[in-house]
Amino acid sequence: MTSNAGSGEMTGVMVEKDMREKHGFPPEFLNRLDEVIVFRELTRPEMKEIASKMLEEVVRRMREKGMELRVTERFKEVMAEEGYDRSYGARPLRRAITRLLEDKLVDMMLAGEAKEGDSLTVDVDPEGNVVVHNRRAG
Repeated sequence: MTSNAGSGEMTGVMVEKDMREKHGFPPEFLNRLDEVIVFRELTRPEMKEIASKMLEEVVRRMREKGMELRVTERFKEVMAEEGYDRSYGARPLRRAITRLLEDKLVDMMLAGEAKEGDSLTVDVDPEGNVVVHNRRAG
């Protein structure tokens, strides 16, 4: 189980006390936990690395469909920014990738704008919009 309860700058006993007092966890619940681990908030470079790993999965799935997908560094930076939330860490990143990339790729495939053999490049235009360029096979 993960929670953002007590996600501030604290350690050890302070966390348990904070969880009990501020977040209303009863002692019975806290006694069922083996331990409480406090995670520090993610940095921007860490978010970019997580975004890269998540995007590798999208690249792999597109390869399985016979399409090459290239992701620019600029797009990775936008993903890291869009998916960043100080309180929730990388959780919003998955939704950002779905909203800004996967939905667009699905629409392109359904419209016949992307198909097996194509080479796609995901980038961000000067206005900050996500764009997918298709270099058609053949």
